[in-house]
Amino acid sequence: MKKILVVEDEASIRLNLALMLKHEGYEVASAENGRVGIAHAKSFAPDLIVSDVMMPELDGFGMLEALRDEPRFADTPFIFLTALNDRGSMRRGMNLGADDFLNKPFTRDELIDAVNSRLKKYESAARSLAERLVAGNDELRRWYRQSFTGADPERPLAFAETAGMTGKMAVATVLFADIRNFTTYSERLTAGQIAELLNAYFEAVCEPIVRNRGRIAKLIGDGIMVVFEARDEDGEDNHAYRAIRAGLGIVLAANKFGAWFTQHFDIGNVPDFATGVGIHSGDMMEVRIGPPGAEDLTVVGDSVNVASRLEGQTKELGWPVVASAASVSMAGSLVSTGESRKLELRGREAPIEAMEVTGIGAAAGASEGPIEIPASVRAALVENAHMTARAAKDALSETLRMITS
Repeated sequence: MKKILVVEDEASIRLNLALMLKHEGYEVASAENGRVGIAHAKSFAPDLIVSDVMMPELDGFGMLEALRDEPRFADTPFIFLTALNDRGSMRRGMNLGADDFLNKPFTRDELIDAVNSRLKKYESAARSLAERLVAGNDELRRWYRQSFTGADPERPLAFAETAGMTGKMAVATVLFADIRNFTTYSERLTAGQIAELLNAYFEAVCEPIVRNRGRIAKLIGDGIMVVFEARDEDGEDNHAYRAIRAGLGIVLAANKFGAWFTQHFDIGNVPDFATGVGIHSGDMMEVRIGPPGAEDLTVVGDSVNVASRLEGQTKELGWPVVASAASVSMAGSLVSTGESRKLELRGREAPIEAMEVTGIGAAAGASEGPIEIPASVRAALVENAHMTARAAKDALSETLRMITS
């Protein structure tokens, strides 16, 4: 039985939604605002979320953004119920990862059709990706190690044993990369086209990762998580340098990939294809998570969360590569930077200094030359960020208008 979470502050509407969905055979849980909705989502693990936009304590936009930051909710179908019908509000929701909008008032048939359609599309995409996406975690790790590095596929990272812990600790650099506006693209593509897109995209962006000896730790939808460990032959701090080179290479590879994307898919007026990258260096722990015999090797810790949050900031700041000051300092003087900013990241009390990375020089004796992000690529992401900001401003203006009218 599929599970649906309903988040709506109006008790009568919330009850009616729950009854309609239960009548269709769904298991339903409900919450009165976004804050409670997040807690229910974590305990209930819904297959789909139906949420109002305007709610007290935490609105639908805030709840969606918080849930999309967690890997297990990265692809959960999300339908907004809203009285806001301006393009800015819809664009803001789509940029945050919403899958559909139903304008109030709506009929029972419209609700059920939207829910069934979203669940069917999600299941179809999942099956297609499972069958066709060559760039799966295990196969992709095998491919890049054997084809490019020749390293042992089962070789663990050089993490140090730590007493009293179930995992292993290390100082390393984590990189997160994510396709900007992927939800907008996938809305207009079939499941097979999404698989084709991700196949080609991951093949393109994995090349700079491989060249800089990064370990692909996880694929999360259209996102990728990479760990760069210290290597004795390169010096203990070299992992930050290699991560930044890889991040810049990913941005350039994604920019070139945009031509392939435009050539293969005619989906109308959408933002230019681009990828955002977040990088942070620090302590992390390597652990095996899962039941015996089916464990998944991954890395966890505050440093991992910071890298993920920095990647999320690329859409707001308009910087292609956002790195922590710790990573930039560790990488050395060859790194070129633009703006810097103190950022308040969700889940952390202290702000973190983030820097816009624009280029990096070549180390002495290196086979590859310097890398620089062209001004045109930087300008495209800045415009993308301005679009997000304008959408938020439009939504706020509409809210104020409704309150005062």
